[in-house]
Amino acid sequence: MHEIKPSGKKPWCMGVKVLFTATLHLIKQQWSFPMPKMKSKSSAKKRFKVLGNGGVKRAHAFKRHILTKKTTKNKRHLRGTALVNERDMASVHKMLPYA
Repeated sequence: MHEIKPSGKKPWCMGVKVLFTATLHLIKQQWSFPMPKMKSKSSAKKRFKVLGNGGVKRAHAFKRHILTKKTTKNKRHLRGTALVNERDMASVHKMLPYA
């Protein structure tokens, strides 16, 4: 019997398969959109710091101006930072989705 030697040409079905997969790839590229990323609020990034234990650190309010009519004790207690209340955590997490 004759021995069949492979020729340098590929069979026609290989070309069809390559064309089909390339077309399918283009269709997938065209119609599959990645989900949009959520943006963090720039103002929240400047005002809040997320801690390792899940809490959120914030600064005290009423310490920027009109300090002459406030007592020394009141201004002293407004120093430093505080934690965001649990009732406000949901809104803070909406503003900082990836924090």
